[in-house]
Amino acid sequence: MRSYGTELAMYEVTLEPSGKNMVVKEGQTLLDAAIRNGIQIPYGCRHGSCSACKAQVLEGDYQLMDRVSDYSLMSFEREEGYILACSTVAESDMVIEIEEEEADTPFFPVYDFQADVVENVACAADIHKIIIKLSDPSEINYAAGQFFEFDIPNLEDTRAYSMANPFAMNGIIEFHVRRIKNGIGSAYMCNLAPGDKVSGSGPYGRMQLRNRNKDMLFVAGGSGMAPIKALIEELYSEPYEGNAYFFFRSPYS
Repeated sequence: MRSYGTELAMYEVTLEPSGKNMVVKEGQTLLDAAIRNGIQIPYGCRHGSCSACKAQVLEGDYQLMDRVSDYSLMSFEREEGYILACSTVAESDMVIEIEEEEADTPFFPVYDFQADVVENVACAADIHKIIIKLSDPSEINYAAGQFFEFDIPNLEDTRAYSMANPFAMNGIIEFHVRRIKNGIGSAYMCNLAPGDKVSGSGPYGRMQLRNRNKDMLFVAGGSGMAPIKALIEELYSEPYEGNAYFFFRSPYS
């Protein structure tokens, strides 16, 4: 462990079997530290539900967050030292066993960001198109299909929304947000007005175009159109000789 005066403690975590080391800040999840260190490990939801980032602790102390469900991590697994990297914070130096993924897609570094709301339009009874412009940093490179996480006032947790447009160097990013009944996060997002400031981090996610040399089939419904729209726009941003089919189910039909 390293500590600098009143600053947060820093822990060293070793990943086996690769032997890679990463530094984890006090209160930072193991998954977030891995992503920000450019280490690709499996993950999905990032909030303790999907089990994709399951790992086993070989050495060290840690805290597993309450948000991890009993279905994604069984009680006997917890007793054997299994964790979900997305919902575990280090309390000492650690050694964990987790399989890393081979890089079959480009890796984009994660950044914390500040942005200004440019537009918020209700496109349907419960779906808003929200456009932001990054201010700090002024642009963040990402792949179509990925998502950003937004900080929500008065909530410790974040909310994830997929980008609805491919990367552009102007820092303009579009999101489709569905208003959920009694949803604190979606209410905050859908009530944003032009000029409001938002913050968050990203990009996250592994849904990306991997092979352009074949026909494509896309399926989505409701606000799930957002990443598909970005993928299709990215697909046709370069010459494409295949056929692409998009099936969309409206929640109002």
